[in-house]
Amino acid sequence: MTRGEFCARVRKHLKRATDAEWQSIRREILGHVEDRMEDFQRSGLDQGAAEVRAVAAMGEPEEIGDALNRQLSPFWLVLSRVSTVCIVLLCFGLLGSSLTGFARVFDNLQARLAPGSGFQGPEEGYVRQEVDVRLSIRSDVLRVYWVDLSPEKGLAEVHYCLYDENPLGYTANNVDNYIRVREPDGIWGRYPGGGQGGAAVWYLELSDVPVERGQETITLRYDRFGDHLTLEIPLDWGDET
Repeated sequence: MTRGEFCARVRKHLKRATDAEWQSIRREILGHVEDRMEDFQRSGLDQGAAEVRAVAAMGEPEEIGDALNRQLSPFWLVLSRVSTVCIVLLCFGLLGSSLTGFARVFDNLQARLAPGSGFQGPEEGYVRQEVDVRLSIRSDVLRVYWVDLSPEKGLAEVHYCLYDENPLGYTANNVDNYIRVREPDGIWGRYPGGGQGGAAVWYLELSDVPVERGQETITLRYDRFGDHLTLEIPLDWGDET
């Protein structure tokens, strides 16, 4: 099967894709095929044989088309959708039939697009604020997605997740042990919190973080292995200020 034939068979199963989206998807497919062709040519195959091997390594075009079609929701921004396409292609092209690999990629995708799915609402007396603030820690991404704020108590809960930039990668362990929060008086403190996750994604929180009414941000600091990184999380007090 040639590259053109492979793309044509994928296209038949992409009912939701616009022409512009299909062109982006097609470029991603061809990019993956060409990368594999180069690998096979370096191993001694001529261009024709390398193309056949590279296309075969991508998997079944009908399965890829169906998987991409399910991901193309009309409610997503085009950029997010193209990112999803890249992840699904990696999943099929690199993981093959590994169920563990599929689950890992799915968890990584969820952390990128909808990290709060399935989690409980804020505790009584807290107001939930959705944020999207990210910090790159070597190959991982720390993403803060919720802040639960209690003006009466002067406390906040920071909800964040950690995932690898590579959808096939593994996250680092014990990152929460190296996170500090700057208190209103300027002191850096460590705060308790729970966590759950595994190889692909960790979901964590910082509890009982002191805040003052009108405070504009919560500042986190990560110190480990010579990395000294900070992250500013905006706070919304509504009409309080």
